[in-house]
Amino acid sequence: MKRILFILWVLLFVVPEANGQSVRYDVFLNSPETHFFRVEMTVENAPNSNRLNLAIPAWCCLYQIRDFAQYVQNVRVEATGQSALKIGKIDKNTWQITGDIPEKVSISYRVFGNNLSPFGTQLNAKHAFINPALILFYVVQGRDWPVTVVYHKPEDWTVLTAAQKVKGRTNVFEAHSYDALVDNPVEIGRFKKISFQRDGATYEAAFYDYHNEFSLNKFEEMLKRIVHTETIDLMHDVPFKRYVFIFQIVDSYGSGMEHANSSVISFNRQRAATDVFDLTSLIAHEFFHVWNVKRIKPKNLFRYDWTKENYTRALWFAEGGTCYYAALVRERAGFWNRQQLLDHFAERITQEENDPGRFVESPEQASFNAWFEKYPWYVRPENSISYYRSGEILSFLLDLKIRLSTKNRFSLDDVLRTMNGLFAKRNVPYNDSDDILAVMNSLTGKDYSAFFGKYISGRKRPPYETIFQAAGLNFRKEERQIADPGFFAERNFDQPFVVTKIVAGSPAEKAGLQVNDWVLEVNGKPTGLYIEDSFKNLKAGDSVILRIKRGNKEKNLTYKIRMKLKKQYVLTEGKRLSGFQNEMLKQWFAGKP
Repeated sequence: MKRILFILWVLLFVVPEANGQSVRYDVFLNSPETHFFRVEMTVENAPNSNRLNLAIPAWCCLYQIRDFAQYVQNVRVEATGQSALKIGKIDKNTWQITGDIPEKVSISYRVFGNNLSPFGTQLNAKHAFINPALILFYVVQGRDWPVTVVYHKPEDWTVLTAAQKVKGRTNVFEAHSYDALVDNPVEIGRFKKISFQRDGATYEAAFYDYHNEFSLNKFEEMLKRIVHTETIDLMHDVPFKRYVFIFQIVDSYGSGMEHANSSVISFNRQRAATDVFDLTSLIAHEFFHVWNVKRIKPKNLFRYDWTKENYTRALWFAEGGTCYYAALVRERAGFWNRQQLLDHFAERITQEENDPGRFVESPEQASFNAWFEKYPWYVRPENSISYYRSGEILSFLLDLKIRLSTKNRFSLDDVLRTMNGLFAKRNVPYNDSDDILAVMNSLTGKDYSAFFGKYISGRKRPPYETIFQAAGLNFRKEERQIADPGFFAERNFDQPFVVTKIVAGSPAEKAGLQVNDWVLEVNGKPTGLYIEDSFKNLKAGDSVILRIKRGNKEKNLTYKIRMKLKKQYVLTEGKRLSGFQNEMLKQWFAGKP
């Protein structure tokens, strides 16, 4: 009997481990001057077959098809004792190995990377920044096989990533699957680093291209306040033991990308030098994605299909709601006062109300159409809206509406915490807006379906006046003279603004500005989050110098500013508040109950 049990134990535990499939990657950084990563991929114990398919994702980090296969070259296959293996492409992102597939197959290739961006990959003489999905093939039949990656680097370079280190090995990391591994971006080089402990977790941060433009002590203080406010005060949850920030200090505006246990954030060095706390919203946004979208996931983003678009109607909540909490955290952590927070929301409403796209696209439609954002025509203001901005405004209104309808017993904070328990903790996805609505209704005992139908899946103007008045906020519209750039421009995340429309007869048109020009600078400074931000302090008759790029050439265009009337919304606390209104606003600002 003991012998039978022993044999069963061997069959159940020893044999699968010996025959288990796995993938190892060796990434070599020995040609930085060419910007090519060299990758050697070893597949162990592939299933007996005469075909093995390998692919590289068509997208990652942005809701955009970017076809990383375009950067792949010199793909070769080798196998011990096998000379008949062949490899060739069967579609734009997939290579197929044919022949008698042995137990061990080695594939080598190189990938070009010279894009310093949270959404890119770069290798040069100063460092390597890697989003692994942009350079690593996956086995189509084996995305869930365990994987190991080794980074072969210069001796004086350091590796920082949130991936799990292999014990006893240097620069070797492992994950239970390809998807888990590639959710860990990597910074390798000679970078400045800080680390600290907060509320039971370890935080590490790398700063690429830092030249003492700002105080790291002040930066660390900002990080500590953000992570404590979001983990302890807001979500009541620290879902990791270690978290990594990778910061890229750049001369452009910058952007950010979230991952499960890390984030990559690029920011403007001049902006940081002026006021490092001005980065709070950007950092708070990416960090809040730890829950909203990375753990609390819509169903179609739960397990990515790397070959095509992954559609969801919930980005108004996943991204827009995250924008809302980034603003709240800025106030609740003490970086803004109450009026600054209200001014921020008033500005967002002003932008939304002046955007004609709200008449043609609902927040859910904008979420679904996110994959069009790389096209300049689609992002023109008359053709689409921003699910970031509309979702932020709707989250603000829903938070107040929930507090009002439940006599301040519940809030949107409670909805997020409930969704964290129902979906994130159980590792299941939610069904877009339907489940968000269901959680709100179930939690509060109220019915918000009319709100969702009119303003989230519909295109009706939200009831600002009704909700703000009930909450004790004064909301009014003013007409103000503001600087008129003379053109409209949109950006594809951290890319330069592209001119989409020019006002007929404007000084910009007379200066020679053309549609599709890239706007690199305004009066010698990088552009802001919105193109209007770069003009807001200019007055009639002021000169403006646009640094533009047309084709492969850069040039300056100079013209005088004209003014235009624009409706502007103002939001302030009311002066004569009821006891309930006073207490509700107090708790909203403080993040209670």
